[in-house]
Amino acid sequence: DRRPAPSPIALYGKVWFHGLMVGRGQIARDDALPIYEQLAQLLVDKIGRGQFASGARLPTELDLAKDYGISRDTVRQAIAILERRGLVVRRRAKGTFVSAQRVTQELAKLRSFHGGLVDRGVVPDMELLEFRPVAPPQEFAAGFQQGEVVRLLRRYLVNGKALAVADIYLHAMAKAIPWEVAERHDTYTIFDKFLHTPVARASATIRAESAGRGTANLLGVRPSAAILALIQTHYSVSGDVLVQSALRVRADAYELHIDLLGATGLTDSLTGTPARRFKQGGG
Repeated sequence: DRRPAPSPIALYGKVWFHGLMVGRGQIARDDALPIYEQLAQLLVDKIGRGQFASGARLPTELDLAKDYGISRDTVRQAIAILERRGLVVRRRAKGTFVSAQRVTQELAKLRSFHGGLVDRGVVPDMELLEFRPVAPPQEFAAGFQQGEVVRLLRRYLVNGKALAVADIYLHAMAKAIPWEVAERHDTYTIFDKFLHTPVARASATIRAESAGRGTANLLGVRPSAAILALIQTHYSVSGDVLVQSALRVRADAYELHIDLLGATGLTDSLTGTPARRFKQGGG
C-alpha cells in the first residue's frame, strides 16, 4: 500500500523542527535529512560563528561521535562534506583543521596589491624591509633603460599573519622618495601623489611556485609550500616602465578573480585560437 503524501503542515513542521534542532546544536534523528548532513551543517554553523576559528583543530572523530551519539563512519561522512567544500583540511597524524580564510582579489581593475585588498574590505599591514638604490636584477633589466633603480621589499600581513612578499623595482625617479613615504604608501600612490607620474596600464603573469627558503622565511611557510607568483610591469601614460615586481602570495590564503567579457579577435598565446577578451589589471 502506498502511504499518503505528507500534508504541507506536516512538511513545515519537519523543517521547523530540523531548524530548531540545528539551532540547539543537536541531531534530529527522525528528520528526513541524513544524520551526516545534519552534523556537517552543525559544524558549518560553528565555523561561521567562530566557535572553530580559522586554523583551529576540530574535535577528533571519536570525540564528535561521543558528543552526538553517532558512529565514527557518520562523522567521517560529515567531515568529508566540509573537506569537499574547502572548509577544513585533514593532516595525517595531526587531525582536521579549519581552513584559512582566503583573501580574494579582482584582477580586472588597475590598482596596487594593497589597494585591491582594501577595496575588498581587507586592510593589510605593510612592513617595509628594504628601500635603496640598486642595479635591476637580470629578470627586469631590459625594462629599465636608465640603469640604476630603487628596490622596495615589502611584506603584507593580515591579522598579524604574513600573506605576501613583494620584491619591487621602481623607476630611478623614486630616489627622491624618503623611507617614511615608502613605508606608509603603496607604489601607485607614490607615483601618482608624490612623483606626479601615475600608472596608466599594467600587465601581469601568474604562475605557481614553491616558496623556496628566502620567501618561506618571510611568509612563515615551508620551503616546499605552494605559492602564487605575480610578475608585473606597470607603465606610465607615455609607455615608460615605472614599476616591475614579483609578488609572492600564500596560495592557501589568497585567490584571484577576473570576469571575462565576450569573444573578440584576440588569440591565445599558446594555442593561437580565439581568446576571450578581458580587462587588463595590475597589482
